[in-house]
Amino acid sequence: RPTNPYRFLCIFGFVDTSMPSVFSQITVQDPSKEHVKLGYDLDKMTFDTADGSVSDAVWRVLSYTILLSQRPDQAARLYEAHVSDDTKTVNSILEEYRLETSLTLYKHVQRTLEEFAGLEYPENGNMVESIRQCNDLVFNTFVKVQERLKVGIMKEMKKRKSTVSQ
Repeated sequence: RPTNPYRFLCIFGFVDTSMPSVFSQITVQDPSKEHVKLGYDLDKMTFDTADGSVSDAVWRVLSYTILLSQRPDQAARLYEAHVSDDTKTVNSILEEYRLETSLTLYKHVQRTLEEFAGLEYPENGNMVESIRQCNDLVFNTFVKVQERLKVGIMKEMKKRKSTVSQ
């Protein structure tokens, strides 16, 4: 199922606004075999267009990438748990670092939305309306993701604050 409305537009000449998900625009430069095993595949690195939910592949790959630079021991633990189908450990690690991953993802979404805000369209042209529809689909999806992340970040901060004060 296609996740890149721009590619779809180029190939077919119109935008499928019923796409269930769109590409998150998160890429890993020179992905390792670990990134790939954790789900790094551009077709899986998606956001849901209906509710702005973030795919498991995005969570795992982004968490792994963050941990690799900050806590390599935890990155290795996440990877090992994933390849051995230890979902309990995977979920535990993802949950433990949910705030850090959410904040990183939020910054990515914010930057992307700012780029969309600066777009200008020509007055006329064959594909202007289709391009605008395509951009609207992606923009609106990213807004939903941003709203979900805001709620999640607030929950995580509240949880951490209550843990610290205990």
